[in-house]
Amino acid sequence: MNREREFFYDEVREGFYIPGIMKRAWGANLTILSEIDRICKKYEIPYYAAGGTLLGAVRDGQFIPWDDDIDILMLRKDFNHFVEIVEKELPKDMQFFSMSENKGHYGFISGVCKNRIGFEAELLRNYEEFPYFSTVDIFILDDFPEDPQEEEDWKQLILMLGKILQTIQNKKDDKQIMKLLDQAEAVLNFHFDRTGNLEHQLYLLVDTVFQSFNNGGGDKIGCAFYHFFNSHMLFHKSSYEKSIR
Repeated sequence: MNREREFFYDEVREGFYIPGIMKRAWGANLTILSEIDRICKKYEIPYYAAGGTLLGAVRDGQFIPWDDDIDILMLRKDFNHFVEIVEKELPKDMQFFSMSENKGHYGFISGVCKNRIGFEAELLRNYEEFPYFSTVDIFILDDFPEDPQEEEDWKQLILMLGKILQTIQNKKDDKQIMKLLDQAEAVLNFHFDRTGNLEHQLYLLVDTVFQSFNNGGGDKIGCAFYHFFNSHMLFHKSSYEKSIR
C-alpha cells in the first residue's frame, strides 16, 4: 500500500493530537492488513471490519484518532480455512498466532503480527519506519442457540469454565482447582490431563464450547468471548451474507 508522506505528519483532529509515530503504527497495521487482504482474496475468504476499525471506516473513512490497531471479524468456518493456509502465505517478517497453533498463546483473540522489533533498514522500510510490534487482531464469530434456555445453559457452562481458568491464573489453592476440575469433568464427560498445562487445556476447551451451535443455531451470531465475559456482541446472520469493500 502506498501512502503519501503527508499521511505521517503530526495532526490535531477533533481536538485530539495524533503524533507521527501513531501514524506510523497505523501504517504498519495497514501493511499487515494488506497481506491478510491479499490472502483472503486469493482463497476467497470473507472478513469484516470490527469495532473502532469499522466505525472509523464507515463514519470517517479513516482511523479514529485515538484508535491504535485494526480489528477484523471472520466466521468460524472462514477462520478455519484461513488457519489452514495463512502460514505458507505470509512473508517471513509476519506471523500468525492463535491458541490452537501456538501453545504459548493464551487468549481467544487470534491475529497476524509483525514478528520482531528492530531498526534494520529493510524492516523499517517494510513497516513505514515503525520499529515496534504491530498486530491486526482477528475475532471469530460463532452461532448462538435459538432457544433462550439453551443459550442460558451454554452461558453458565462457559462461565463455569471461565471461573476455573481464573482460579488457575490466580494460582489459588490446588485442592480448590482439583475440585472445580472434577465438577467440570462430570458435566462435560471430559478428562483433563492434570500433569499437563491446565491453562492451555481450558482455553482450548472453552473455545470448543464456543462452537457448540455452529451450523445448527438460530439467527444470532457473535463473538462468544466478548458476549459472555465483557459486553454484548451479537448480530443477525444476514448481516454477514454480503460485504462492501
